[in-house]
Amino acid sequence: MNRTVQIIVYVFTLVVAFVGFVVLLFPLDTVIGHFLAQVEEDTAGKYRVVVADIDGSLIFDSHFKNFRVYQQGREILSVPELDVGFSLFSLLGDNKTVGFDAVFEKGEVSGKVALSTKGKQIGLKMIDVGFENFATDQLRFIEDYLASAKMPLSFSGVLDGTVSVSLEDDHRASEVDVKLKISQALLGAIPINQEQYSCEAIEEAVLAEGQTGIELEIGLSNAKIMVNRFFIPGPDIKLTDFTGSAHISRVYDVMRMSFDGKVLFSEKSTEKCLALRSEEPLNLVVRGSINKPNVTLGGIPLVQ
Repeated sequence: MNRTVQIIVYVFTLVVAFVGFVVLLFPLDTVIGHFLAQVEEDTAGKYRVVVADIDGSLIFDSHFKNFRVYQQGREILSVPELDVGFSLFSLLGDNKTVGFDAVFEKGEVSGKVALSTKGKQIGLKMIDVGFENFATDQLRFIEDYLASAKMPLSFSGVLDGTVSVSLEDDHRASEVDVKLKISQALLGAIPINQEQYSCEAIEEAVLAEGQTGIELEIGLSNAKIMVNRFFIPGPDIKLTDFTGSAHISRVYDVMRMSFDGKVLFSEKSTEKCLALRSEEPLNLVVRGSINKPNVTLGGIPLVQ
């Protein structure tokens, strides 16, 4: 063995030994704990992340138990079991890809997300993010809104899409472009509870089958959100001709909305709400602010 080959072998052995040492002894839980504490510091205490237990490996996966996020002392997200997998080399580059599997009390979400940053430009790509019987009332900030409407939702589907963000100091000057596709989408029963309309609930409904998915394209510019496309193919619930916009103010709660669309239900989905059964699409009207929306469908108030 000549001297050059010996040097290469020695260097390779040293690298392998070093990586092995890092994997076995690197205090990843301490590093992650420091990062979580940094979140609270960077947000001036507005957000706090608490994890009961961390079991990590620098190169392979990290397992979190009882992962919780608090907003000003109020719990807004709770994940009993969270696995995050990443590549060390990915984290060293500009494009960071992370795989995750979040097991909630009601449902599971898993998939991959890729994050890229350059100055004030942020790109997020979602790859095969699967929702399995996921209940939206586990997201506390959504729960408050849905609770007023008495419409807790359960959802299954596979999400792919991109989010592009151009940040500005004044959030109203920021620009956002969102393109999403959701395939194999299933929506759980939606309680309506409008006795005067003989409408108890919308039954479990297939929103998209096979490769034909829900399409959503949203743009944000000059403090105005524009829905460029929102299409649900069905067969149980079809949404077409959805247009409109929302104007953002400095106070998020008073964001004004104005959206219109047409919805057609299958007989199966309207067994407990005959008022929504029609051969022609029903008008969907969304007005008001984000915290006090006024939503009607075929003349039936869903949210007021």
